[in-house]
Amino acid sequence: MRIRLTLTSCAVVLALSITGSGRADVKGELEKEFDKYIKAYLNHDLKAIEAMCTPDFTEKMGGKVYNRKQALDMMKQEFASMPKGGTATIKVEKVTPKGNTAIAEASGMFKNKVKGQDGKMHEMVGSGKSRETFVKTAAGWKVKMVEELTMTMTMDGKPFDPSKMAPPKTAPAHPGKKPK
Repeated sequence: MRIRLTLTSCAVVLALSITGSGRADVKGELEKEFDKYIKAYLNHDLKAIEAMCTPDFTEKMGGKVYNRKQALDMMKQEFASMPKGGTATIKVEKVTPKGNTAIAEASGMFKNKVKGQDGKMHEMVGSGKSRETFVKTAAGWKVKMVEELTMTMTMDGKPFDPSKMAPPKTAPAHPGKKPK
């Protein structure tokens, strides 16, 4: 009986140590994915960002849910309004692995210039927290869902809500004709 109890105790300790190291390994792997994302974002590499997402990727932001195409289209518009570069950081706060999925809670910040609706360049700073669901594939970790938990932004040091901006104007398909 005593041996069985000792063996059971050893098995529990071993299982807990494997789970703990597995969690650390997954956190390290996801930190590398976030680093790749930051590099791609600052370089406006939309193809690299697209390759990091699952085909059924979704983004929850500002109370709305966007599919993969919508999210990438919004990012393309962002890139059109700002120069490459700037600064960004992401810190993985917590990782919860489960089978071939992992949920990461992260905090981050970015700072860059952005072309405002007045046509002038302004300094934009943002910080927030997100929950991101990753799926382990044969090609490595892919992000399946990003959920914005909090976000604060400033433009030229003043609080700013990008959801209140007017949509970008589209150019006419033919010179001299107004868009429909």
